[in-house]
Amino acid sequence: HFPAGNESAITSPSVGFPVDEKQQTDGDVIADSFPAGKYLSAKHIGHYDGITQAHMELEKYAHVNGLKKAPVKNAIEMAVLVESYITDEEKYPDPSKWETEIFSLLA
Repeated sequence: HFPAGNESAITSPSVGFPVDEKQQTDGDVIADSFPAGKYLSAKHIGHYDGITQAHMELEKYAHVNGLKKAPVKNAIEMAVLVESYITDEEKYPDPSKWETEIFSLLA
């Protein structure tokens, strides 16, 4: 996966599901958690094609307010950046009502 506008960088997206307690896994599934720390967050309401703009606004807010994102660990593993899709599209097919929360780990 290449981040938008930066085809020389590679990311490794993950998919996760919240659970109430740590789960045993079989190797194909990895049990993991987000690192402790402070996160900058934003809520995007609308179609997913507007999420890039929401990320840009989050970056702008961080810059204007002197907030630093957690450093990238290495060329493969990025700092924690999460999109959480709140709305069930099948129950709510109107994209203008879809909610997405974005979280970025701060340094």
